[in-house]
Amino acid sequence: MENGEAEKDKSHGWVAAGQTMMAECAGSFLLFQANCTVRKYDPKRFINAMEGEMTSLQEDLVILEKFNFDIKPVAVSFLIRPPEGFPRLETKITFCQMIRRAQEGEPFYADSENHACEVGPFILGGQKVPPPFFRGEYGVAQKHFKEPRAMRKVYQIIPKLEKDVVNCVAFSTVDKLSIEPDVIIFVADPDQTQILLRAMSFTTGQPYTSKFTGVMGCAWFFIYPYLTGELNYVPANFSAGMKLLKIFPDGTIVTSIPYQLLPTVLRNLQEMPWVLPLHQPGGEEFRERLRRDLRID
Repeated sequence: MENGEAEKDKSHGWVAAGQTMMAECAGSFLLFQANCTVRKYDPKRFINAMEGEMTSLQEDLVILEKFNFDIKPVAVSFLIRPPEGFPRLETKITFCQMIRRAQEGEPFYADSENHACEVGPFILGGQKVPPPFFRGEYGVAQKHFKEPRAMRKVYQIIPKLEKDVVNCVAFSTVDKLSIEPDVIIFVADPDQTQILLRAMSFTTGQPYTSKFTGVMGCAWFFIYPYLTGELNYVPANFSAGMKLLKIFPDGTIVTSIPYQLLPTVLRNLQEMPWVLPLHQPGGEEFRERLRRDLRID
């Protein structure tokens, strides 16, 4: 074969590879190829592959049992359609209260009609908040801000989803997980939280960062990690509404880990020491010996 023909043949292969794509047609998955021929794609193979990924995640999550959390971690999934096998929440509660409901019961999903607070639908890309909210009057009347402009600043920076991206949210404790989570929320003591944060940093070197606002606080552990791919942690009940409702036990820390970081954190929890040598009995002797061995002293 001449060089020109060889290059031409290669280019056809690249085009075919690049133009291969998935589509859904008449209830069957179809594979469209560059030559415009169509062959059926076995949906069972696709489903089995997804179930395999889910099984792998469930196996990786087993490491969390080692923490012996007093409050179970909750997996949160942002969805277009209600998940199969999940009942709809039968009452109206706040977005942050839904975490406690999941921690204490069975998996469920909630839609816009289940929210008892305007913040939930707002940060999920749904209804607008009443004008006194975003004008800043409400925050000033609560004595949370001195001037309306301070409250308006919060609305400029608060993380929220675009309209029509999400129609419902599913909640489940990780031990009952049956669908892929977008965010996992932990309510833990400071020592347990330190281990989670170090598991994020163990192979990445990323710093621990915490972002929060005193109002609409739920946005920072529901939406911010999901949009940015960054872990976030905040002291429990630091927002006005959560403190009023006593959502979490005092002295705990709420840590939110997005799906982008979850494999890294779970893998590092399996590989890293949970208690550093410095913090074990004889830690000071370990430090002195280490400095001698490395010829620091």
